[in-house]
Parts: sequence; C-alpha cells; structure tokens
Amino acid sequence: GNEQLTGYYEGIFMRIDNGARKEGETNLKLRDSTYRSKGQPNRVPAGGSGSWKIDGNTLVFRDKNIWTADFDWHLILNGKYRYEIKGDSLILTGHRPNAKYYTYRLRKQEP
Repeated sequence: GNEQLTGYYEGIFMRIDNGARKEGETNLKLRDSTYRSKGQPNRVPAGGSGSWKIDGNTLVFRDKNIWTADFDWHLILNGKYRYEIKGDSLILTGHRPNAKYYTYRLRKQEP
C-alpha cells in the first residue's frame, strides 16, 4: 500500500500539449495519507497539498487548497495520475482533455 511510496521526491514536471513542452522543477512529499508538492511562481507546476490514495495503477490526489481562476488547474497536483516505479524513480502521468499530458518525473531522496 501507501508505505511503499511514502518519502520525499525531487524532479521535473512537464506539460506536453501537441508537442509543445513546458517544464519546471518540483518536489513531492508523500506521507501515509497526505501529500505536499512545491509549485513555481509561474505555476508550471502549481504544486498542491491534501490527501492521496492508491487506486489500482493510479494515485488519486485530493488537493485541499483554494486557487484563483486565472490559470490551467491541471497544473495543480490533483486528481488521477497513472504511476510507475522504476528503481528510485516515480513517474506520474495525468492525461487530460485535448491531448495534454501532465507528467511528473521524480527521484526518491534519501531520508
């Protein structure tokens, strides 16, 4: 369950939209049932925090923050992401409307 994934990760967020790519540095702290992810001033990514759970091969994030309406809310770490673990890496892929991909490529850091 969740204990396999708990820990602190650092890496890159990418938004890919029909080949156009934006990226920014981010991190993710997963505890037993809560998460916190760092955002960037330009909101690529926006970050997020709240609760999370595993559902099959997806992670479901429930962000608890209040956001302004002036940007793409898919940049918030919220909702369902397919996840893959490769060694010490965690890859989260969210497929959103209009063929946009929101991907987090993160590496687990030593405690």
